[in-house]
Amino acid sequence: MARPKNNPAEALEPTAAPAPEPPKAEAMFTKAQLIGSKHFQHRRDVIRAMLDDDKRYTIKQAQAAIDEFFGKKVQ
Repeated sequence: MARPKNNPAEALEPTAAPAPEPPKAEAMFTKAQLIGSKHFQHRRDVIRAMLDDDKRYTIKQAQAAIDEFFGKKVQ
C-alpha cells in the first residue's frame, strides 16, 4: 500500500480550537405569563403586586421578587 506523503506545510499550521458557544439567554416572561404559569400558581397574588405590567422577567427575577416580598434572603 502506498503511504501518504508528509506535507510540511500542514504540520506547521495550528489547529483551530472550536469557538466557545455564547451563553444562552434565559427565557423572559411577561407578568401575565407568569401569573398564568403552573410554576407560580400559589404565588399569583404576589406576582400581581410585585411585578410591573410592561416589563419582562426571568424565572429567577420573579422568584427574587417573591422572596423579597416574604422577607427571605435572596441568593
